[in-house]
Amino acid sequence: MEESTSSQGTNATWEETATSQSSQDDTFSETGFDSSSSLDDLDDVLGLDNTEIFQLLPTEVPLFEDVWPAFERLELFQELKQFIKNEREALKKRFELRQKYLHEKRKSAKEKLESKFKQAQDKLRIRKERIGQQFRSARGSLKDRREKIKENLQKHRERFKEALRQPLFVKTIDKFAFIVGISNLVVTEYFLLRAPKALWKYYLILIGPLMVLRYWLYRRAKFHYFMYDFCYFAQILLIVSLVFCPTSQVFHRINFGIANGPLAWAILLWRNSLVFHSLDKMTSLFIHSFPPLVSYCLRWYPETCEWKETSRFHFLMQIVGAPFALYLLWQFLYLLKTEWLSRKKLKQDPDLMTSLRYLTKERSSLSYHVISMFGEQHQLATFVGLQCLYTLLTLFFSMLLYNHQWFHALFLASMGFASLWNGASYYFDIFARRYVQEVFARTKSETSNHDNNILEKKME
Repeated sequence: MEESTSSQGTNATWEETATSQSSQDDTFSETGFDSSSSLDDLDDVLGLDNTEIFQLLPTEVPLFEDVWPAFERLELFQELKQFIKNEREALKKRFELRQKYLHEKRKSAKEKLESKFKQAQDKLRIRKERIGQQFRSARGSLKDRREKIKENLQKHRERFKEALRQPLFVKTIDKFAFIVGISNLVVTEYFLLRAPKALWKYYLILIGPLMVLRYWLYRRAKFHYFMYDFCYFAQILLIVSLVFCPTSQVFHRINFGIANGPLAWAILLWRNSLVFHSLDKMTSLFIHSFPPLVSYCLRWYPETCEWKETSRFHFLMQIVGAPFALYLLWQFLYLLKTEWLSRKKLKQDPDLMTSLRYLTKERSSLSYHVISMFGEQHQLATFVGLQCLYTLLTLFFSMLLYNHQWFHALFLASMGFASLWNGASYYFDIFARRYVQEVFARTKSETSNHDNNILEKKME
């Protein structure tokens, strides 16, 4: 049934095709085109006369029945391709519109964010300026207050200095210093005669306050670089030995060599004077004389036990070798401080006094000629070399003092007599004339100022 229906449809299609073909033939015949001859030629070209070709084709289906649907599929494919192309273009346009919308939206959001950020920056800048103004005003007020406090302190300092320069106050301070100096001499004599084993304790009590007071006074006078000298280094060694190693005989021998060598001979070299009213001169004498006295008491009146004998080599190394090595260490540190770390500071301020400057400040002095024997450009090297030679010789001399008590006591007595002689020379040759002139000058200036004030009041 289905086959007959399909055959009938096929026949009908074929008849329509034949009818259209006959109409085309008529048309060709009307236009003068011979269709029969043309078809014969086409059959010859295509080989349609060959019956073997038609054996392969179905007999009941015409040739164009299979060809025509292919053309229909090709046209459908072209339409599908055109549809896909149109859809792609439409999708591309929608994508571009979407991108443009997102770009505009992102741009507007960025502009809003930038505007908000700028507003925040402006607010922050205004607040910063306001805080800066408040800080500057507060700083200005604090600066004004600090200046006022500084002015008040300066005024009080000037008044205090003026009070210190008054003759009555100067004489009072000198009297107090004189009493302290005499009292110290009496107490020292008591310890030497009655309690020599405890003299080192009295030394530790005095050394701290004296060093603090000396630094304060020397700092004001720009003499504080004197406190880098070897005698202050020796005080530190002695304090460490007495506090941390009181029973060490090695440390005691080292301090014995330093105290009775370069330190004791410095009384003659620096002309230390026993001037009771001068705190500065009494402190200098204390620094150079008390370590030898302490070493004398520790050597000949030991607190714990007797000193043990040692070999000559060890004795030489402890009295001379180790102290000289410590001296070389100090010399290196001193040159490092004065010639490198503080070189610029010392060069900019010639008023800062060091040992070398003090000894060479007067060209007519003996110390200047000795230190400048190889020329002024070699003063430092000459000074260092002479100090090394002086230290080594005095250390060898201290070996004699270690083995003979009477010789040690005679040496200390001679140093005390030298300080007394220097003090007497100062009192009668320098102090009497200078002190009287200074007191009269201050009294005269005070009297003239008082008279001027009286005249100004009368004129008013």
